[in-house]
Amino acid sequence: MRSKLLLLITACSLLAACAGEDIKETGITRERAISIAKSNCPEYPDRFNFVDQAEWVPEKGYWAVLLDDRSRDHGRVYKINRNGEIVGKRDINEAESDYGPGPRGPGWWW
Repeated sequence: MRSKLLLLITACSLLAACAGEDIKETGITRERAISIAKSNCPEYPDRFNFVDQAEWVPEKGYWAVLLDDRSRDHGRVYKINRNGEIVGKRDINEAESDYGPGPRGPGWWW
């Protein structure tokens, strides 16, 4: 019984330590960045009604959160820095893309 309790406590503290490192680097959690993007998008949830992607861009120092419509042809990217401030946004329209048709690969949208 003691060993199971000790194992559980050790696993929880390791998990908390790993989560803390992520917040130290990014400043805010992924969920908080998504929440900021949703609350600042006037077309959420009517037009851009779901989160397609959200990832930390370490080279640029911000979270990139993509809110999309159901067709995934139109969306809006919010760039949120480590302090929780929106530092940029841009609309995405697949039909008029500068990059041409093609699969959505990593990093194409920010």
